[in-house]
Amino acid sequence: MEFDLSFDYIHAERLTENISDKVNMNIQLSFPSSPPKVEDGKLEARFIVNITSQPPLLALTLKGVLRMTGSREEVEEARKRLESGETDPALFHLLASYIIFETALLAKELGLPPAIPLLPTHMGGEPGFNPV
Repeated sequence: MEFDLSFDYIHAERLTENISDKVNMNIQLSFPSSPPKVEDGKLEARFIVNITSQPPLLALTLKGVLRMTGSREEVEEARKRLESGETDPALFHLLASYIIFETALLAKELGLPPAIPLLPTHMGGEPGFNPV
């Protein structure tokens, strides 16, 4: 199967200038957000993601569509699974990976520090990156 993901709506807002030490991120993913469509051997499933933080530092909303192309049987099986509400771990992982990447980029553009601390470039050895 082949997959394609696109966003048709992106909203990113920084709510405060005060950045706290501890921030909890809340992610709500609605997938599929409407009944999936099958046309010409392609399945389209829409999604909506809302991300907020506590304390309120940012608010992000992403809307888009995940397109799947494959054999008729694969597409039909995926449609039935999505319509039944059964979570497909591979699809969920694919979608979550894209969403985490995009939200990290948006948060960076808003001037927020990375959610995952970066390794220091100097760890007491030679200047530059020293593997642990």
